[in-house]
Amino acid sequence: MAVPVVTPETDTTPIDQFPSRVENIILRELFGYTSVTNEADLSRTPLLDVLLVAVDIDTQQGYSEILPDHQFHIGVSTLDSRALLNPAGTLRSGKGPTPTIQSLQFTIGDSRYCRKASKRFLFGLSEPSSLSSVKSRLETIASGRNVVLVPIFVVDTVKAAQEPLSLPYRYSLEKLLEALEIPYKKLHAAGNDAHFALRVLLMIIAKDAERQPETQHSVSLIRALKEVALAPIP
Repeated sequence: MAVPVVTPETDTTPIDQFPSRVENIILRELFGYTSVTNEADLSRTPLLDVLLVAVDIDTQQGYSEILPDHQFHIGVSTLDSRALLNPAGTLRSGKGPTPTIQSLQFTIGDSRYCRKASKRFLFGLSEPSSLSSVKSRLETIASGRNVVLVPIFVVDTVKAAQEPLSLPYRYSLEKLLEALEIPYKKLHAAGNDAHFALRVLLMIIAKDAERQPETQHSVSLIRALKEVALAPIP
């Protein structure tokens, strides 16, 4: 599982001039746009069977430790790579309904801060919950899949964006959304932030794939990812 991690502030430290960051190498392997060995073999897509998960946690009371009275909103968004494939196992041709990102928001506590986040959530109803219940829901979402809340790797979107977009420093989530021309609104509700972070990740992959040697797979992949990332929002 790739977990897009949103950093709350823009890091203005100049980037290191490495040929490729580990985040980009991981994404290329996951989505197969630099390792296609046989373009004629369309019965097997290079796209790996993965569940992409974005998690965002927002609290006004600090992140160094969790106290009994802490108030949170937690966003979880997922995109199953299987949704990008047709029944034959190849990438969708663009026909039919656009695959959608599935988004949830949980509130821990009933403060004005949490109630405000609930009203701002764009993708359904926010769910009052507890940390233990959220943990159970995450385990259910990850059940039976190659998912990393027990880490294999973590993809940080602000780092992964630097090479494909030639950024002089690390952008915040809002600035990435603007740079990638992704429609967005009502940030700083955890459910929305997790959703838009996942859209950012899809566009980063598409932009990076555009910089690689063109293959039939990469052309189809770019189209499929942009269709999801740029879809209208409620």
